Amino acid sequence: MSEMNLFERYLNAVAERLPEKTREDVKRELRANIEDMLPESPTQEDIREVLEKLGDPARLADEYRQTKRYLIGPNLYDRYISILKLVIGIAIIVFSFIGVLQQIVNPAESIATAPVDFITGFITSILGTAIDGAIQAFMWVTIVFACLERGGLGEGKLSFGKKNWTADDLLSSDDAAKSKISRGETVVGLVFSIIFAAILIFQPQLFGWYEKGESGIVNVTSFFNIDRLQAYIIAIIVLTALQFILSIYMFIVMRWNLPLAIANTLHNIASCLLVFFMLKDHAIVNPQIISRFADAINRPLADVTMSLSNFLSAMVVLFIIFYAIDSIMGFVKSRSIKLPPMKSEQ
Repeated sequence: MSEMNLFERYLNAVAERLPEKTREDVKRELRANIEDMLPESPTQEDIREVLEKLGDPARLADEYRQTKRYLIGPNLYDRYISILKLVIGIAIIVFSFIGVLQQIVNPAESIATAPVDFITGFITSILGTAIDGAIQAFMWVTIVFACLERGGLGEGKLSFGKKNWTADDLLSSDDAAKSKISRGETVVGLVFSIIFAAILIFQPQLFGWYEKGESGIVNVTSFFNIDRLQAYIIAIIVLTALQFILSIYMFIVMRWNLPLAIANTLHNIASCLLVFFMLKDHAIVNPQIISRFADAINRPLADVTMSLSNFLSAMVVLFIIFYAIDSIMGFVKSRSIKLPPMKSEQ
């Protein structure tokens, strides 16, 4: 790492945390201050000593910004607005879809006998669920960001992972690219969190076997034994909330680090255990849906039950593999572990 390269990385690490209009002025001022602190012909050790005396670029940026206490401060506000728009949009779509399914399965009025009332109820139900989803999205995103602001977690370090800053913490351009979290990665996490919470927690009966009845009403047989599912509901809510928080945190820091990799692994272990116990619990599947499926494919009930058990066991294995890979890649991207280099063929 060259001396000037280290110098420039520090300046950039401070500037990137500041409003764009003040970045160049701060870089010029900070460059002059550092040069005044250095001897005439500085060595790399001289530069390291001065930079480490100035400390963590995140803290120095806060001093230049003259940060005040906000519910959501300026260092998080832009990302708060971005993710709020994203989550509200996802929530409106998901909850509207739930509203449509509810009206298909349990319409307040029959379209044949009262078409106007049916259409009115249909639109009202969709709007109601969409607004409810938007309100909940606004509330939970704001709560998460407010907690992150109060905890001082807006700069990519969890409180349990803080240590004295050193010049070695300045990432090279290659390391920064490898540890970067893509926007798509965070969006996928948020989408699955919202869908999972909205349907499995609030309307689990919508997972099921749909049939059109004699009167035109769609009948649905739930895949889950709803009473048995309630035994897992608290764990589902907690893990879904943690996934939501992790996704937001990833959106904020946009880079993998060791504390994030640890938190992701702990969440994956807990999720893996929940999936294992749920899918190995045969009582969680509604026996009526097994009977309906056996009748539909004209197979003995015992054969279908055995096939379902094998399928759920295979799903457990797939989930374990997925969570293991996701956890390992978190550490790899955080530079905590290194993959062996690929050998080039001669």
